[in-house]
Amino acid sequence: MENQPTPKIQNTPPEAQKEVETATYTSNAPNAQNKPVSAPILPSKIWGAYPETSKMSLIVQMKDICQKEGLTSQLTQDLIRTCWAESGLNPNCENETTFDYGLCQFNIKYYLKPNNITPEEAIANPLKCVAIMARSFKAGRANDWIAHRNGNYLKCPSKYLI
Repeated sequence: MENQPTPKIQNTPPEAQKEVETATYTSNAPNAQNKPVSAPILPSKIWGAYPETSKMSLIVQMKDICQKEGLTSQLTQDLIRTCWAESGLNPNCENETTFDYGLCQFNIKYYLKPNNITPEEAIANPLKCVAIMARSFKAGRANDWIAHRNGNYLKCPSKYLI
């Protein structure tokens, strides 16, 4: 590869970007010269698969949004715990069975469509979703999230309750 820039993946934390810079693959295409070619490693859609340092930074931003939305400290902690239980604090999380997307695991029917948000936007703009989720918690609708309703949010490790 002659002087080609390393691809940048939107919303990729710096530590994950390093993986992008080192990933290579060999083409099986006809007439390929079988030279290594950079291949971006896409952010993981799996629950919890997000760097710890990025999770901690995200929590600080979530707390700030909750404060701006007027949530009590207890509701703020419950919101963070619920996001942990729903997505593992991974803003790229996707549940292909339930069609829930992003950090807040917004469902198409109940949160994406009513708020004019696409699944891609829920993933790309997690803090917008946190603000919407905060307003829902403030309105007494925390049980809209299954992890809150079934109590799984209470299993959130204390290290995330900063």
